[in-house]
Amino acid sequence: MHKEELDSLFMYHAPSGDQPLRYQVLREAAKHFAAIVLECTPSGADQSAAIRKIREAVMTANAAIALDRHFVHGGNMMGLTTDEGSAKDQAKRYSD
Repeated sequence: MHKEELDSLFMYHAPSGDQPLRYQVLREAAKHFAAIVLECTPSGADQSAAIRKIREAVMTANAAIALDRHFVHGGNMMGLTTDEGSAKDQAKRYSD
């Protein structure tokens, strides 16, 4: 890893383009999955760990979005557009 790459990992990356929508879709999908985990598992350390790992997955996916300068698409990644409804609706499409 070069110093420039290290610097990029630890700097603020303001969202642009459709990044806010993609962040929101990830959060909504993770929230939906976390609710299922709560519903299907007993309270305890394993349930807490499962929820924590869902949060970690969202944070890692968000970092992937923020750090990827080479991601190019026509505003229709996975069929997601701001015209198709809320991020919650879009996340539900992929959770069904």
